Amino acid sequence: EMEALRRAGRVRKVPKNPDYPVYTFWDLGLNDLMTIWFAQYIDGELYFIDYHESSFQTWEFYAKLLLKKDHIYEMHFFPHDGNKRVRGGDAIVTDKELAEQQGIRPIKIIPRTASVDNDIRNFCKTTIPLCYFDEENCATGLNHLDNYRKVWSAKDSMFTSEPLHDEASHGADGFRTAAMAFKRGALEV
Repeated sequence: EMEALRRAGRVRKVPKNPDYPVYTFWDLGLNDLMTIWFAQYIDGELYFIDYHESSFQTWEFYAKLLLKKDHIYEMHFFPHDGNKRVRGGDAIVTDKELAEQQGIRPIKIIPRTASVDNDIRNFCKTTIPLCYFDEENCATGLNHLDNYRKVWSAKDSMFTSEPLHDEASHGADGFRTAAMAFKRGALEV
């Protein structure tokens, strides 16, 4: 899919179009990578203009990062674990609530699905051909999409249906959030 995307000229300079808002698509992490894809939805296609990843940062850091980018945000899409309860000081809150307290809003949660393998087949693989990626600003995220793999079973001498949880999986999971939002019509205004 990634080779076909490049052959089609969809990995190139993708400047921000000032006439359209920006959406963010996240994979949440703390001691592993927190990833954010920045995209615009234009004429039924996704234009990925930027990508960010970091670890061990606070919600205040991410709120400042979003402001510094100087975009007009339409929506922030979190994966299902955005509603997972976490300890936040003296209270039990969700990551969504913590992010909203820092001004990251509106946030929509993409619900958990039964199978990551089905998500890849039904959402990601069918969304990739409808995307453009900025080759410079999204280079790290593109590298993760290029290197996303399934777990190899030495016992069976074949790949399993489970994705390999490594550095590439976080950027790919952030893209999966985008593909699911896109295919479910959440970007239609």
